[in-house]
Amino acid sequence: MKPLLLALAWLSLSSVLLAQKPLSLAGSAQNIAKSMPRGCIVTGEWRDGKAVYAISGPDKPANLPAEKVVFEIGSISKVFTGLLLAQAVLEKKLTFETTLTQALNAKQAFADDKVAAITLAQLATHTSGLPRMPDNADFTVADPYGTYDTKKLGEWLASVKIEKAGPHEMSYSNAGVAILGHVIERALGDSWSNLVRDRITQPLGMHDTMPVPTAEMRQRLAPPFDGKKEAHEWTFQAFAPAGGLRSTAADMMLFGRALNHPESSPLREAIQLAVKPLAEGIGCCFFLGDDLIAHNGGTGGYRTLLQAKPKTDQVRIVLINNAELEPVMVTRPLDREQFKAVEGPKLSEAELKPYVGVFKLGQEGKLTFVIRDGGLWCKLTGQVFLPYLHEKKDVFFHRGVAARLIFGRDASGVITSVTLDQNNQKQVAKRLDEQAPEYLFRPAKELEEFTGVYDFFPPDKVFTIEVRRGTLFVQLTGQPFLPVFETKPGHFEYDVVFASLEFERDETGQIKRLHITQNGLKLPALKRRK
Repeated sequence: MKPLLLALAWLSLSSVLLAQKPLSLAGSAQNIAKSMPRGCIVTGEWRDGKAVYAISGPDKPANLPAEKVVFEIGSISKVFTGLLLAQAVLEKKLTFETTLTQALNAKQAFADDKVAAITLAQLATHTSGLPRMPDNADFTVADPYGTYDTKKLGEWLASVKIEKAGPHEMSYSNAGVAILGHVIERALGDSWSNLVRDRITQPLGMHDTMPVPTAEMRQRLAPPFDGKKEAHEWTFQAFAPAGGLRSTAADMMLFGRALNHPESSPLREAIQLAVKPLAEGIGCCFFLGDDLIAHNGGTGGYRTLLQAKPKTDQVRIVLINNAELEPVMVTRPLDREQFKAVEGPKLSEAELKPYVGVFKLGQEGKLTFVIRDGGLWCKLTGQVFLPYLHEKKDVFFHRGVAARLIFGRDASGVITSVTLDQNNQKQVAKRLDEQAPEYLFRPAKELEEFTGVYDFFPPDKVFTIEVRRGTLFVQLTGQPFLPVFETKPGHFEYDVVFASLEFERDETGQIKRLHITQNGLKLPALKRRK
């Protein structure tokens, strides 16, 4: 059975508007931490000419300043790879238009000329057309990247094919940035970790940022959690350029300050080049908005966010050692204060019906719209449904996530697209010729009977099922929790892979097992009795 999708970071960015209140005040980090099952939240801000750090949560390290706690920063590591690319371009070792076949020459075979023609700019901007992850690895284990080496990456690159030549619409690819990192290694003549150390972290004074922590750093590492459960640290080989670094809020602050003031940094030219757009909304792996430079990260037990705003000289950092929480939960209470929208007239179900459908966002994402409780609800692939309020003709909003949905029509008045306006970025999704799924929406209380632990084959794997945000979430050992949606009584489907769960009851009506169906196989998992 093919593994379920496992990513280093989410499809969309976290909320990125910078507000005036500190992150650590009640209503943001402190308030979120009150309901945190395990772990801690570290925030860092540069505001009014000084750095302010805070820590909250049930597992705060004792006698350790907030800014010195070590976290896996996941995909924030990508921007370090982007900076190395900018340096290689400045040194004329590479160009943004260098292709993979030029960079790797005879040492790398290609089954597809379109893959061989992918440029480094396309890798850095996620417009290469490459999938998010390679398909020749087992990403279901607790340390999914630990054994995936450059040999396996090269074998995959030699076999992968894409539908058409790039550039494509932006579609997040961890594999693409991993390949980019190894191209840079060849061009600059050293390992990625050494290049990061010698060319970025040491010049900036970031002594706590590295792939493998020292023994002293390990004493300061915030242990990883996923909800109430202990999680596993992640180690990296081939994918280090896409997610391998550990760091602290103090080091991230040094990095953010350099992004705000490259003219005062030893990396002046590289930073200035790296944050110039190579595609809409993205530079050398940096996501760019209106006076904003940002990236987020996620590994098996950590969620992180870095934002820099040069014009107002602000930096915002959120580091969490629990995969159940997102940095957006910390930033959102502040960001939505700045989001201005007024609810317009309520639409009837007949008036809402033209908006129902499925819209393609990038290569892998979809926005799905349904009518629920007399209103329009929307979800992004891998996320839960959220209600959107009608603002004005063809415009809906959700104040809680500070986002607007703006529908576009063709000349005949038929809705053909929707623009997601969030995080100072606009992403256009095209309507697909497919019907929106018809889901059953039970109250959260009715979903509780499906929750629990189910023993799967092989015996070291289990399904853990919980209700989160009114939606059933399922986790297979070694993977993240993913939402499933009920299409008929007792039958739930994933939206990130073609797989479904069907629950079986005993003679008393109690749930006794589930059956997962994927790739033509149907396998059982027995529910543990309390």
